[in-house]
Amino acid sequence: MQQLRQIVLNHKPYVFTILVLATFVTLSTLGFIKIGTVKIEVDQTITVTGSSEKQKKNERATYSAGVTVTNAEKAKAVSEANEKSSRITQALKQFGIPQEDMKTSNINVMQDQESYYDNGILKYRPGNWRVNINIEIVLKDIKRIDDLTNLLTSLESTDLYGPNLSLDSSNEDESVLLAAALENAREKADALAQSSGRRLGKLVSVAEGISPSIFPISYSAKAGGMGGAEIEPGTTTLSKMVTATFRLE
Repeated sequence: MQQLRQIVLNHKPYVFTILVLATFVTLSTLGFIKIGTVKIEVDQTITVTGSSEKQKKNERATYSAGVTVTNAEKAKAVSEANEKSSRITQALKQFGIPQEDMKTSNINVMQDQESYYDNGILKYRPGNWRVNINIEIVLKDIKRIDDLTNLLTSLESTDLYGPNLSLDSSNEDESVLLAAALENAREKADALAQSSGRRLGKLVSVAEGISPSIFPISYSAKAGGMGGAEIEPGTTTLSKMVTATFRLE
């Protein structure tokens, strides 16, 4: 008995804890203590997509004019291609295209491979040198599109691509379209909430989606193939899309 008392004294905190737990379990079993249930409710939300778009007239046109020269001598091919390219840029400057709206986008110098047969065996040998120079042109005065197209088709360019019609994106305020897309999403969500007997709460999250734009037409022609052609600048459809989540009340 004396030993038991000594054990209790030496381990008083632990013995007290055990007694409290035993008492709690006993009272719970007898029904004196009622333990409630904790319930965590998950927010109810609704997620919809909203979109907006508008038509805008195209503001600029881009072209690609190229010259290709072949010659048995590499130096002569390069020299002739440079001369033809310079005549094109000079004509563009006289037309009124500023230097910053013209750039040489590509220069290719390569030697063709000629095929021949030697005792019935197909072989290849070096052929003429081929030099290609491409110039990219930007026309910002869309009213002169017909004049520039006719000028380019009359020059020595062997390849002409364009005009590719587009907007000047630097002048477009995307925030207006995004705000309209979000408002469209809110209207959709409100209609769905009312149809289910609920009210639309606060906006929980919103993310910009990807909405494809409708690109305008472009033209492609060999030099001299479009003289006198009339080109309509047309319009481009700008659009924005968002995905928005709202809380239901």
